[in-house]
Amino acid sequence: MKKEIPQPLPILSWIKNNKLKTSKNSEIEFTDHAFLLDYIRDPAKRIVLRKCTQIGATFSTLIKLLYLTDKENLSIVYTLPTSGDVKDLVVSKFDPIIESSALLRAKVAKDIFSRRAVFSSVLKRIGGSHYFFRGSWAEHKAQTIDADVLVVDELDFQKPEVREMYEERLAGSSSKDILYWMGVPSLPNFGISELYDRSDQREWFIKCSGCSKLQTLEFPDNISFQKIAYVCKFCKAELSDDDRRTGKWVAKLPGREIHGYSINRLMAPWVSASKIIDDYHTKTAKHFYNFALGLPYLEKTNKFSREDFNNTLMSDLEFSDFKRERIVCGIDQGNYFHTILGFGNPSENIVTKAQVFKDAKDLNDFLDLIRPDLVVIDMFPDQHFAKGLQQKYSASNFILLNQRTWSSTIERLHDYMKVDRQHGLINIDRTEALDRMMERLKNKTLRILRSMTGLEELFIHFQNMIPDIEERFGRKQKVYKKIGKEDFVHATNYFSIGCELFFPYAGQGQRETIESSEVYLPAHKGSEQWLKESFERAMGRCSGMDTIIIPPKSNF
Repeated sequence: MKKEIPQPLPILSWIKNNKLKTSKNSEIEFTDHAFLLDYIRDPAKRIVLRKCTQIGATFSTLIKLLYLTDKENLSIVYTLPTSGDVKDLVVSKFDPIIESSALLRAKVAKDIFSRRAVFSSVLKRIGGSHYFFRGSWAEHKAQTIDADVLVVDELDFQKPEVREMYEERLAGSSSKDILYWMGVPSLPNFGISELYDRSDQREWFIKCSGCSKLQTLEFPDNISFQKIAYVCKFCKAELSDDDRRTGKWVAKLPGREIHGYSINRLMAPWVSASKIIDDYHTKTAKHFYNFALGLPYLEKTNKFSREDFNNTLMSDLEFSDFKRERIVCGIDQGNYFHTILGFGNPSENIVTKAQVFKDAKDLNDFLDLIRPDLVVIDMFPDQHFAKGLQQKYSASNFILLNQRTWSSTIERLHDYMKVDRQHGLINIDRTEALDRMMERLKNKTLRILRSMTGLEELFIHFQNMIPDIEERFGRKQKVYKKIGKEDFVHATNYFSIGCELFFPYAGQGQRETIESSEVYLPAHKGSEQWLKESFERAMGRCSGMDTIIIPPKSNF
């Protein structure tokens, strides 16, 4: 007689049998949280959860993970933006779930060498499964773990390149290759919203008990400001809490690999209409849309508009009178080389060409032909290639750029960049550098030639770079997020930085300040011969009577 293989318990029965409780030691229910039930049951390998805050999604995800690891031994990686977020999650949500269940506590495994439980704030061993909790700002920790399941929580606020490193940990041949993305959205076409748009876009439909019409709960259609109540968007009858409790998920684009769920606070029976109305009146529009409605939001004033772009353009007639003192090139390297070429003088700088090179040879041929006075290229992703080009053209006119986001723990610079002239290296604060470039575009010390090659593509890239505010390291900070291709924006920024190395006070009047050896770096820096040649070069760059010469220092 063939022995039957026991089937795993349904998740609700498993929760009951393990006597799981919430972090507040309450019974776990899916009456008020009915909209999360399909999610925790969903067996799809790719799920995206675009959500508002305080909705129970993170807790439900932890339950889902514990259920998966009860059926087989898995390696789980759970990522959040920072290590502080990780500690808060583990202490306030994950550990209390384990503590509430005697059956799960008994499965907390001990290390065979130390005979102590493997149960730290970043690593748990439960049965034969391991849980790794990680912040997205520690790159080295992303490279040491193979994962069966990856959860990317608060995706929009994670460091993109480190998040991608973690996603690569699912590539092993024996991996279960399960990936859950979740979080509050920030901008359209970015992060969690971009992933939801790629999913089957499931929406929660409820039925009005008055007219029986199915509908999704939306603001302001389902809110009456006069009655201070939820209402049907069709017949305007009041919707009860029970009306909002009962619903079903319907995929807008069924058949797609990624299952997507969009959750807002109107779906939560415990959130009153007065609370929604109060948040609408007291919170900023962006906060209300992101955190209450779980929707992306972009203020029109934030986006680089067509009018802003047109205001920077220079006609061919104006360009004919432009004083072309220096040729400067900015290069953003990635899969291709996005290149911005232009001219600079003490008053203003102008972009004259935007071009993409698909391989290194074409880029080399271009540089050999043009011979710019200065090239600024980002060091990454191929640092070896960038250094090779610098060796070819010398550090005096080929600058490697490293852009970073300074944290509150790093000593702030007095300016947005720090220059190491001896090695041809610049460190910049990414946000401040982009701010400075945008300001230069607005005050027209940085211009764009109207008839230049690649003008329209350049505009599209500028539209895809959006300023936003997010909280990092316990404080709110401005950041720039991309919602599409933006390589030419960075190349323009590098061009602008290169021009500022020649003309640090461009557009601030006729007076020009030149520091000896500002860009050109001789082989024997500090020697008497070097001092003499450096000073002579500075004298040769004088533009008139209003030039100030800063004598070179001999104690480098």
